Amino acid sequence: LAYELLALPRELGQKYGSRLPAVRDALAALGAATAARTLLAGQPLALQVDGMALELQPTEVEVRLQARSGFAVAAEGGLVAALVTDLTPELVREGLAREVVRRVQELRKSSGFQISDRIRVRFQASAQIAQAIAEHHDYIAGETLAVALQAGAVAADAWLIDAESLAVQIELAG
Repeated sequence: LAYELLALPRELGQKYGSRLPAVRDALAALGAATAARTLLAGQPLALQVDGMALELQPTEVEVRLQARSGFAVAAEGGLVAALVTDLTPELVREGLAREVVRRVQELRKSSGFQISDRIRVRFQASAQIAQAIAEHHDYIAGETLAVALQAGAVAADAWLIDAESLAVQIELAG
């Protein structure tokens, strides 16, 4: 996480006039992380400009957060939150499992099944989706009311989900 401090010319130009470039230079020379935390906490920032002590208010300096690759950041008050945005293989497979649930539910609806009907699911899938189904079998079965999730040949059109294929057939569980 990196911080960038930007002197706001509209506010500081009126206040410091021709000394604004010196104020900008002094601001740039500060440790941005410490100064940013002070400003984000709503506290004034003390500066030395040409031997003169100045106080910059939080409304006079814009604090920009720059996240490293794979992170998203946000700040509110003195708090900063960072989220990891990289998708691990496990998260990708979890997302695929949720997509399988969505597709099976659509198929249930278009087939005219009742919401409480128990079903058997037969699927033909790429290796990645098959692994997601295996890892999240209980979740998928629970969400779709499937008494069985079985891999095998399917006489249905396949969907493409993130370049992975999935074909599904469902029938009422007897």
